[in-house]
Amino acid sequence: MKKRMWILLAVLIVLLLCYIGIDKWTAAQEKKRAKEKKSETIQVETLNELSGIAYEYNGEKFSFIKVNGVWQYEPDPDFPLEQSYVDMMEDAFTNLTAVRELKDGDTLEDYGLVDPAYTITLTGTDGTVLPLYIGNAAEEDYYMTLGEKEKIYTVGSSILSCIQYDLNAMMAGDTFPIIGSGSLKSISIEMKKDSKQLTMEYSSEKEEDQEQITALAGALGAISLTDCADYHAAGEELKTYGLDEAERAVVSVVYTNGDEETSLVFCIGAEDDGGNRYVKLEESDIVYRVSADTLESLLDVK
Repeated sequence: MKKRMWILLAVLIVLLLCYIGIDKWTAAQEKKRAKEKKSETIQVETLNELSGIAYEYNGEKFSFIKVNGVWQYEPDPDFPLEQSYVDMMEDAFTNLTAVRELKDGDTLEDYGLVDPAYTITLTGTDGTVLPLYIGNAAEEDYYMTLGEKEKIYTVGSSILSCIQYDLNAMMAGDTFPIIGSGSLKSISIEMKKDSKQLTMEYSSEKEEDQEQITALAGALGAISLTDCADYHAAGEELKTYGLDEAERAVVSVVYTNGDEETSLVFCIGAEDDGGNRYVKLEESDIVYRVSADTLESLLDVK
């Protein structure tokens, strides 16, 4: 009996050692393959630092310039550009790798590089301009050349992934906080109704306000700032949306965010033809459309 136990134990030890050995061998092979793959990629010489990126995608032209270390949308510097999108482009184009370089290949026309599908123009901080040309698809890759079109490469399709966003997607928009009935402390609504200026105030500390606080918290929780009507409205432009001081309703909210007490002020303007009202945060120039039904209880002053 003891002999059998010792044999089983020996077998288990051998199996364990085999498992450890196979595991280490697999890890070593994966490391080797990753190293080989890295050594197989070709570094394409572009520009080290960029001050400009321009291209056309889906018929829309995009141009970005870097001013004092900050990327701007060149046609309108006031556009609230989310920096990470253009940072991603800069990283992709300054650290460009190719799958392979074609030697003694066909003509530029054969690869779709005479009239390329995409032209991405890079401008360096020293003023150097370098165009990248993306042509036909080559299975999962694309044919690419640059500058004087002396060399032709195949590059991964990821080179296009960083430019496949419309302008609205690249906007650094505002975020409306999540406010529930348990976190809403107080709310004040100032608005004009029947030519009279009214102010209504509700507090979670008042027993008689509890029902209203719950209803208003529900309305606040349904607000989402995703439909942009104007990304830079100021001065006289606010009157277009009923958001000037004479017409707008002003909602001031105090709520808890974790252990902290936080305040929020936003404005509600006129109604559009689609059943929405214009809304903006007090400190923002961006105007959004929010369903009028969502805002009804906020404006139903009693």
